[in-house]
Amino acid sequence: MVDYNSTFTGAQVDAAVEKDVDRGTRVRTIDMSTPATNYDLTIPEGIDMFSLAFHHLSVDTASQFAQLRLGVGGVLKTTGYTAYYGFHSGSTPVVNLSTDAILLIGFDTGRTGYGKIDFQRITGNEWAYAGVISGAVNAEINANLVGNFTMSGEIDTISLYATSGNIDGGGKASVYLHM
Repeated sequence: MVDYNSTFTGAQVDAAVEKDVDRGTRVRTIDMSTPATNYDLTIPEGIDMFSLAFHHLSVDTASQFAQLRLGVGGVLKTTGYTAYYGFHSGSTPVVNLSTDAILLIGFDTGRTGYGKIDFQRITGNEWAYAGVISGAVNAEINANLVGNFTMSGEIDTISLYATSGNIDGGGKASVYLHM
């Protein structure tokens, strides 16, 4: 049984935006118009698949990152991710590995990011994900994200955050809960 009465914290949420978009899919939109270090949200336990889509995501400090962490019982996982982030720099492929969070994109001040990541439970508390991110300042960057991780229990928390400084406002994110 999935409880739809989970809460959002650290973000302005329009309850009217939370709705069924298809049989078995529920969407919640997070308004990131007010700058904040992080936007945390609680999702119902028992989800086997969910997606995070975002647009106009940026940070206010140069050479910082927007990242994603997941949690159990409100405690965020800070180690144990196998999170690959790959893109091309000119004709050279670049692959980064993160073990403490899922990198959404490396930002320079003024770069905005757009993307979608799909998460799928493999078995028990083991998860895999894949996604595509796009961001631009003077040149377009398209990144592919892929990885896996094991949680200590049911995922109930999603945290979108800046490594330092703030997510500088103006963006939105939607979480699609597939039942």
